[in-house]
Amino acid sequence: MNRLSLIFILFLSAAASKVFSQASSIPEFTFYKLDGTKFTQTDVQKRTNTIFIFFDVTCSHCQKETERIGNNYSKLKNTAFYMVSMDEVPAIKKFMGSYGRLLNNKKNFTLLQDKDRQFIPRFMPTRYPAIFVYSPQGKLIKYFSGEVDMKEIIQATKS
Repeated sequence: MNRLSLIFILFLSAAASKVFSQASSIPEFTFYKLDGTKFTQTDVQKRTNTIFIFFDVTCSHCQKETERIGNNYSKLKNTAFYMVSMDEVPAIKKFMGSYGRLLNNKKNFTLLQDKDRQFIPRFMPTRYPAIFVYSPQGKLIKYFSGEVDMKEIIQATKS
């Protein structure tokens, strides 16, 4: 899928989000870990708050947000993170090597590839980065669209 198609899909998602709200609970999905194994909503950690971050490796806002999360990891270490991208695995790994170095190999941090293009129609983000904070019961606590102050993300995980 080229970038123009993705922008069109995000535009349609933004329009749809005016009619439908973002996923109020974690929807069904099948993503893939970078080693190719399937990862579904049943694999989501349920003992803590959960954050899904939808990102694109070329998005400068995503790059900055990933660095900020890494720099504030100590305040978020009790939250399960799932970073999801439609990009190819080598590009995701390069992105993480540049911007997510402080998050790599953390036990509560999982990188996922959305090769079946499910994130947009199921979670309904409006732009990159899209950050969804869910309770341990899988209910949406807060949705952030675009860059956001880390204090707001940290506060949402305290809910």
